[in-house]
Amino acid sequence: MAEQLRWHAVSATPELHGPIDERLLDVRTAAELAFSPDGSRVAFAVHATVADIGSHPPSDLFLVGRDSHEPVQIMSGAWIDRSPAWSPDGAQLAFLSDRITPGHHLPYTIALDAEPVLAATLHGSAEAVSWSLSGDRLLVLAADPGCYGLDWSARAVRGADPAPDPSVIRLGEARRRLFEIDLASGDVAEVGPPGMSVWEFDGDPDGVVVALVSEDPSTAGWYRSVVARLDLAERTAHTLYRPTWSLEGVALSPDGRRAAVVEGYSSDPGLLSGSVMVVDLATGTTTDSWPGLQTVGLVEWVDDHSLWYARCDGTGTACGRISLDGSMEERWRGDAFIGDEATKPKCTIADGGSVVWTTHQAHGLPPELARFDLDKGEWTRFTSTSSSTPCSPTCARSGGPRPTGSRSRAC
Repeated sequence: MAEQLRWHAVSATPELHGPIDERLLDVRTAAELAFSPDGSRVAFAVHATVADIGSHPPSDLFLVGRDSHEPVQIMSGAWIDRSPAWSPDGAQLAFLSDRITPGHHLPYTIALDAEPVLAATLHGSAEAVSWSLSGDRLLVLAADPGCYGLDWSARAVRGADPAPDPSVIRLGEARRRLFEIDLASGDVAEVGPPGMSVWEFDGDPDGVVVALVSEDPSTAGWYRSVVARLDLAERTAHTLYRPTWSLEGVALSPDGRRAAVVEGYSSDPGLLSGSVMVVDLATGTTTDSWPGLQTVGLVEWVDDHSLWYARCDGTGTACGRISLDGSMEERWRGDAFIGDEATKPKCTIADGGSVVWTTHQAHGLPPELARFDLDKGEWTRFTSTSSSTPCSPTCARSGGPRPTGSRSRAC
């Protein structure tokens, strides 16, 4: 385990600094928060704004106790480590990394007292990963080389091998595919529906899996994706909801009976905000129980009957709890932006909604982790990823790329 970083709590009235260009380049954003199954710890990635080496800004993985102010860095390098996902027993993390080939992400696992292990090699680049409930397999969503990148870079997805010159991509060949990886054997099987693109998924391969899929494998298909229930053994997709607009942020309820998704209109993936639609997986009935709630970024299930939402509110943001009976309780509204992407409000919750975290940023305030006080109705920022700290991005990556699997132990 890497040595503990001396991160400091941020006061309620921090000193404001003008957003000059040097400071903007040094901003590091805590993102992709994931609570452990028992809710005691949070894994997250810290993303640099620019790359010191190459053209892919690096990111590192950290752990922090739910009641702690001292995150611990567990992964560091001149590459990207991102998308941490806890194993069901809380003993391991799965994550994605491009440490072998810049820009080409592969799935890894790591026990918290060991070195990372490559789960499998893929021709395409991995974009999302989750565990089976049994903890012996991973579900991985990967984009074929040539797919349009969804990471704001406007670059085409690259594969593990150097691209041929000239590179020829035939219509309908490149798509996003769902794979199942057996961690004991390393066997990889494609389990998504043939001929379709899988844009997002949620669920357990031993139980229910829902996804956003499209028959058009190109980027245009994202705008016309549908909510579908996947049968991984048969590799079929049963359409449950065909929207009027576009969809993003599918989330399966804890009991596996419903799926929530945000429907709205957007020029590009990652920008969408809209209404919360709830799909009954047994009947296909889809309802919008909160017709006045139309600017939601993402939702997360609190329990089988309620969700926590985060939304845009003019130039600010807001968050709260909604229930399937149509009731709504907005818990906070303000000028700050809550969420690790400055285009999509988002909160991460634990313990039935009694614990709420986000990445908090505002004018003159760089993005930092923050906890929400449900009693006071206010956020408390507690990290300083973008301030002058004993372990800076330059120090953490001095000396260039490290061998695959290495971790920073001193700074």
